[in-house]
Amino acid sequence: MKNPPLFIFTISLFLGLFTAYYDLPLWFSLLFLPLVFLFFSQKESFRIFLLYLVFYLLGTLYFNQLDGLKDSIKERYVVKIEKVEPSYNGTRILARLDGSDLIEFTSQNYSFKPGQLCEVSLIEKRWYKRANPFTPEEKELLRIKEIKGLFNLNEKERIYCLEGEGYLFETLRFRLFQFSEKLSPLAKGLFQALVLGVEAQLPQEYLETLKNQGLYHQLAISGFNLAVLFGLLYKVFRFFLGYTPFLKSEIPIQIGAYLLALPGALIILVFSGFQPPALRAFFFLVVYILSKILFRHTPLLFLLFLTGDLLLIANPNLIGNLSFQLSFLATLALIIGDMIYREKISPSLKTPFLNKPLSALFISLLVSLFTFPLIIKISGKIPLVTPLNNLIATPFWSLLFIPISIFSALLSFVSEPLAIFIMEKIAKVFNFYIKNPLFSCLFRPPFSVNLFIIWYLFLFISGILLWKIEIKRLYKLVTFGIIAFLSYSLLKSFYARTSFIFWPKLYTLQAFLIKDYEKFYLITDEEERSALERNILLIPLLKKMGVNELEGVLFLKETPLKDYLSHFSIKEIYQKNEPLEEKKRIFKPQVEFIFLDDNTYLIEFRGLTLLLSSSRNKFLPKAEFSLKFLEKSLKRDSAYLFFPKENYILVINERKRRRDILNLLFFPFVPYYIERGDFQKIYYNYEYN
Repeated sequence: MKNPPLFIFTISLFLGLFTAYYDLPLWFSLLFLPLVFLFFSQKESFRIFLLYLVFYLLGTLYFNQLDGLKDSIKERYVVKIEKVEPSYNGTRILARLDGSDLIEFTSQNYSFKPGQLCEVSLIEKRWYKRANPFTPEEKELLRIKEIKGLFNLNEKERIYCLEGEGYLFETLRFRLFQFSEKLSPLAKGLFQALVLGVEAQLPQEYLETLKNQGLYHQLAISGFNLAVLFGLLYKVFRFFLGYTPFLKSEIPIQIGAYLLALPGALIILVFSGFQPPALRAFFFLVVYILSKILFRHTPLLFLLFLTGDLLLIANPNLIGNLSFQLSFLATLALIIGDMIYREKISPSLKTPFLNKPLSALFISLLVSLFTFPLIIKISGKIPLVTPLNNLIATPFWSLLFIPISIFSALLSFVSEPLAIFIMEKIAKVFNFYIKNPLFSCLFRPPFSVNLFIIWYLFLFISGILLWKIEIKRLYKLVTFGIIAFLSYSLLKSFYARTSFIFWPKLYTLQAFLIKDYEKFYLITDEEERSALERNILLIPLLKKMGVNELEGVLFLKETPLKDYLSHFSIKEIYQKNEPLEEKKRIFKPQVEFIFLDDNTYLIEFRGLTLLLSSSRNKFLPKAEFSLKFLEKSLKRDSAYLFFPKENYILVINERKRRRDILNLLFFPFVPYYIERGDFQKIYYNYEYN
């Protein structure tokens, strides 16, 4: 790195804001600072430490003053509409209140336009205030979205709107959304994803196919989309400038092509609604072009860090945006991978024609390794064949789907019929492409994702320490492999010995996950409208809990089995019907679900009795816990975890569990093996209401 001061500043800024954003205690984050001494001198390490403290304190002050609306929640609001775009369950509207606070609300049937001034009746959403493991809490979710509240539009009340001047860029996006409504469902979904950054309209099975192939990132508007259009325009302008008087000027022809192609990148940024990955890529590109004009030989790492610093100083909330994190890490891996390949691998190749495909494969592999922790945090699974699929699929996306979709968007302002014709044709090609899937190989860890991420970071630190030790490379690789295998096996073994009951906080369905050592059992009571919550929240939660196989599943109401069978191996399936009622007990001894009547059930689990009932009968059996299982519980704002021990049970509220850093990072080892945190210890044969 040619400019250590910037590198030191960047590390301090990123670490300080990151730990402040996630409310990590200062003492915990300081445990990792000794690693800095492995890479920097004592003087530089001291500077990093001081700058880190400064940015940690500034970040804490900044993030704490962002939470919630300044005024109390009310029913009627006067709002200025800023952004309108489709969502999974209607239309998503970003609007600004009188006090300049930005809010988001959802409309099912009423149409808004950017620039309108409206008086509306809003109902605060309750779901985002619930606390479930591995999902953002209310405060974090609002920070990610950079808003002060989430609402639903009360469409039963009168809505008054005055037309006004919309924001130019959002007005253009809104017009493209209107154009996309004239397309077929598949063409509309593809157009909105690749041009406007909204993936909600693509069929769910197509999205799952892309996720399983490790190609879901191709749909997200990021540096790749921006690079595709910029690269194509750069080559076109560079070719044509060679036949113009510009060639005789003192300015290099590359600089002219860069400047002429830059508006193409700006188009992607505007169409995406200034999404963080596109914003990071555009600023990186601008800084890169400036470096070419002014400095000529500025290292790409320097440009990446400078771009990240400028964006975080302008908007510190970006540090918690997963898209920004993925984009930054992927770009960092691309730069480092290219440097390693050119300096270490390429010179030793004896077959030059393999140079480009091997380079692409190596860099794609490194990008996957850098982004694994974030990907598994998001989805609970890792597609292992992403590098290979990227190599095969990239030409389709970079030469066909992305550029033609963008061209159709631009053409729609001139000739809508022709733009529709082109987009429908490209949708047919996309349909053919998706029906002939590439390789699919998924890895889901046999323990919770927080433990996997800790294991992954532990391997990363171990690799750094081994790299610093002066021994033969073969010994380093063997030692690293042994450490990886033993640590993974230990985590798997200790997780298999834990037992607990997980009661998530959901709204349209109720569920219990029972973990009996290495076996999992699931009980659900669902409604017809539960599909979205089942697929968006419950199933991902089960994956992140380490569930790969379900020993038994009990559906108290008729439920589409395909949603569960497509994600889990299920040994036994029980539906509530007459033959099942005659059995009275299901699952196995010590893990039993017992039917008492239509509204009353018992769960017996290793000495713990849970009474699930909506009945008001006073003559119910005694149990440690009586839970309103079959009724909506709006008062409960958090998931609960039950850890049965020999003579007592630990009951933990998810919202309180997160306050303890060890509980947060090492669940379920803490509190199963180490009892600490804010929990209730209740001895058996005690009634709790």
